[in-house]
Amino acid sequence: MVAVGDGGKYVEIFRDTALLLPPFSKDDARRRSAGCRIAPLFAGVRGEQPMDVESLCDAAVKIGALMLDPAARVMSLDLNPVLLDSAGKGCVVVDAVVFQG
Repeated sequence: MVAVGDGGKYVEIFRDTALLLPPFSKDDARRRSAGCRIAPLFAGVRGEQPMDVESLCDAAVKIGALMLDPAARVMSLDLNPVLLDSAGKGCVVVDAVVFQG
């Protein structure tokens, strides 16, 4: 399962996530993330630039593929927070915890 949505230190409190079952497409990730309560922020608010949702969706698809790859032996992967830059400028994983089996 890949969860995409509001993160940071309050991720467990607000529970604003979209769940995706790998394998899934970039369109699936885009559609599901658009259903999050924070989705309006992706378009840019109060003079902010739109966020790079495309890079987030690309990352989600790659993470889903990694979770399905038996050679990777990834049991659990927690990337939080993932910061989105302006559209076309990517995203950055600030912290990651990986458990392999």
